[in-house]
Amino acid sequence: MNNLLFENIQKHIDLITNYVQYKKSKINQLANMIIECFQRGNKVLIFGNGGSASDSQHIAGEFMNKIKVNVAQPMPAISLSSDISVVTSIANDINYDSIFSRQIQMLGKKGDISIGLSTSGRSENFIKGIESSLYYGLSTVIFTGQIENNLDYNLGFKIPSNNTARIQEVYMFILHTVCEMVEQHFYNWENS
Repeated sequence: MNNLLFENIQKHIDLITNYVQYKKSKINQLANMIIECFQRGNKVLIFGNGGSASDSQHIAGEFMNKIKVNVAQPMPAISLSSDISVVTSIANDINYDSIFSRQIQMLGKKGDISIGLSTSGRSENFIKGIESSLYYGLSTVIFTGQIENNLDYNLGFKIPSNNTARIQEVYMFILHTVCEMVEQHFYNWENS
């Protein structure tokens, strides 16, 4: 048991350390994109399936409330996985593949940011959500495992792992850090 625990800790540390060091400019780029989005009065839409659905809710909550400090600047974020009535009505009346794209069509507007979370990057509803985001003029960010696909997006984080848990740990670390960076920017601005 202890071997597995320490083996997983080491894999976690190695993957985060190597990946974040390699992608730090992209992480800063994402934070700046979100800061500019909120300054314009736009919002962030986040979506994913399964554990990524829970993660999308978690990150939306971090933006809407706070991660460390309270700021007056509105930081509106919506998880497209949260409203079970909306998700199931779209799945029932249209199809399951449209649960994110339909919400993006209704809620998204040019200048918003769409963040798609998918360890596989292959779910049809994830793909349609990204395509819909681009179609409606949203800046589109993806977090996936190391996959090959033909998706277009504005900013991509392909975590070099096939292990679902490791992929989620890395993107949650990045997203928590980005939330903190965005919040700190507005805190410093409001208190200068």
